[in-house]
Amino acid sequence: MTAAKFTIQVELVCQDASLRKATEIGGANVWSMPISYRGQRCYRVFWGRYETRDKAEAATTQIPASLRSSKPVVVTIPQQ
Repeated sequence: MTAAKFTIQVELVCQDASLRKATEIGGANVWSMPISYRGQRCYRVFWGRYETRDKAEAATTQIPASLRSSKPVVVTIPQQ
């Protein structure tokens, strides 16, 4: 099996409550990575893990509307 290389970034949040809400909405599909943004600890919030960009693009339609307000974008999975 090919390793997942792509994901969909759905938002950037800087409040723990926002991160919890995204996780409640998306369940196991949602994951995040910490990032420093304008001097504060924030999180890049992602939806799913996909082997190809095409599969990730196709999956954007599965994202709940409440997580799509920030214009989801397909990105390569960031290295930790």
